[in-house]
Amino acid sequence: MWISDENTFEDLKEAIRDPTVRCLYFTNVYFVDSIVKAMSGLKGRPFTKLGLISCRGKLAAALSFLLEDTAIVSLRIDGMDLCANGAKELGAALAKSTTMNYLSLQALPLTAPLIEALSHGLIWSKRLETLVFNHVTAPSNPLLVDRLLEGLSQNTSLSRLEILRVPEISGESLFRSVRSHPSLMHLSVMLVNLEEDTAKAIGELSTSPQSVLRTLKLSIRGIWSHVDSLPCNSRFKLHLDLSTFRYKCLEILGKTLVQNGAIESLNLAYQGLPDSDISLLAPFLGQAKGLKSVNLYGNTVSEKGGQSLLLAMKSNHQIESIDLPYPCPQKEEINLYADMNKGGRKIFLDSDASSSIWPHVLERAGQLQYNPCAIVRLRHENERRAANVVYNLLHGPATLH
Repeated sequence: MWISDENTFEDLKEAIRDPTVRCLYFTNVYFVDSIVKAMSGLKGRPFTKLGLISCRGKLAAALSFLLEDTAIVSLRIDGMDLCANGAKELGAALAKSTTMNYLSLQALPLTAPLIEALSHGLIWSKRLETLVFNHVTAPSNPLLVDRLLEGLSQNTSLSRLEILRVPEISGESLFRSVRSHPSLMHLSVMLVNLEEDTAKAIGELSTSPQSVLRTLKLSIRGIWSHVDSLPCNSRFKLHLDLSTFRYKCLEILGKTLVQNGAIESLNLAYQGLPDSDISLLAPFLGQAKGLKSVNLYGNTVSEKGGQSLLLAMKSNHQIESIDLPYPCPQKEEINLYADMNKGGRKIFLDSDASSSIWPHVLERAGQLQYNPCAIVRLRHENERRAANVVYNLLHGPATLH
């Protein structure tokens, strides 16, 4: 439930006391002490999610009350400048809470008091599993940034960490600070550029015997010509979100996809790639070793590019999802191969089944009529049937009858 400055105090009081309400988001509430007043007497109230978004007032008192007297699981603070006392309350809550497992800080400055409080809370936290920094402003003082990274490196509870739009934290320092983290399994980082030293630090992370990382998502907003330096045989999967294209970089990317089996997904959406670039990239997609998902939405795919992608999907047995722009020639046929890959085409081809069965698979699957204008339920039904064609044929040629 969302509470804003347009709601009256009675609305707020009624929402908070409703036993069925488990999620509360306060936005543009300029006197947050009214939140405390409305929640008085509700000690132990089991709210699942709480959000404070662009609120003003006595934040320290509100945070102290909300975090101590309620069983909050998820906390989001967005667009607010926490004072020293408010930061202190947040850090204390992180260290002591037995329920809070999710914290998101967005569009706010990471002041020295807040960094100190977060570092302390992270070191002592035994419950926090997900931490998100999105569009926050870190100080230029490297000692304060190191203090925050120290808290991350000594934490033992986090399993997911997202650091997006925080250019003051270098990728190299971040990756080296978490390479011995005992519980971190999913890491998402947005970088300005992929520098050679950053790629090297990712390689060190991939070979660290203490690391349990499973997925690393890299969003690179600037130059990423060192993408070919990313580790190929890492124990975690790479998810790439790239922008700022140049012809030579696109060719480097294609060769990297062929050689690096750790790259599982590639997002090139809304990059304005012309059909010629799609045609250049398509043969590399056909040979990509570990790629399962490709997003080309928002680019231009005409007849030549569509034909190139169709040939790529015919030879690639692993890509299970490919998002294409509209209109796109051969879109239905391309998606059909993706559906068949999802249904087990690689397993079928790698098995001992007779190769003469495969033409029947294509013929049977091709009989399914795709209608992109149909309602969502029918589109999903067609996708399920296409996948089931291959899945059922894995049980032998008897199903052809």
